[in-house]
Amino acid sequence: MLCTLVLAQAVDPISGGAGWIGAGLLGLVLGWLLLIYLPSKDKQLKEFLEAKDLHVQHITDKFVRSMEIKDQAAIEAAKSYKAAMDSVIKYWREEIDTVIRSRRQDMQAQVRALREQEGT
Repeated sequence: MLCTLVLAQAVDPISGGAGWIGAGLLGLVLGWLLLIYLPSKDKQLKEFLEAKDLHVQHITDKFVRSMEIKDQAAIEAAKSYKAAMDSVIKYWREEIDTVIRSRRQDMQAQVRALREQEGT
């Protein structure tokens, strides 16, 4: 008798003890999840991932363009720096040549003066 009473009070864990009505409601909720909610969530995730991919591509393209501009600016700066250094080197070579010529002329004048002193 006790066994029959225990079995009669056993509650179905899926339907919550509501019998066929609870199972029908549970089936309706599970069907809604399976047929409506989860596919729409999948679609939402797919759209989100596509938007993310487009955004990442846009950021990558923008970064690549900025790096190309930066590289071009660095190349132009290097060319400008090289031209400036060439002009500085040319100027100082001319200055050094001028100083050498001046010193050579001074030394030649001193040598001539010494030879004239020795000769007289």
